[in-house]
Amino acid sequence: LRDHAPREIASSYLARCTNDFSIERRCGQGAFGEVFHAVDAEIEFAVKRLREAGPSLEREVDVLGRFRHPHIVQLYGFSREPPCLVYE
Repeated sequence: LRDHAPREIASSYLARCTNDFSIERRCGQGAFGEVFHAVDAEIEFAVKRLREAGPSLEREVDVLGRFRHPHIVQLYGFSREPPCLVYE
């Protein structure tokens, strides 16, 4: 996932890495959705499951996908259904 432009990630992979978006993996909640701690064999990352896809998904992918800065989390990718954003 690292060091690439944001790309579409299979929702089945995100479900597997978050234990099917279990409450035990939830690490935050905000106005636009919930954030889950995801674990793969080689990497840990955050998945923000959005309440609605709408323009917020594409806007955030477009804007955050351009940034590479040590004080801004890197956007690895996204899923359209369910609408999710995947961060470092």
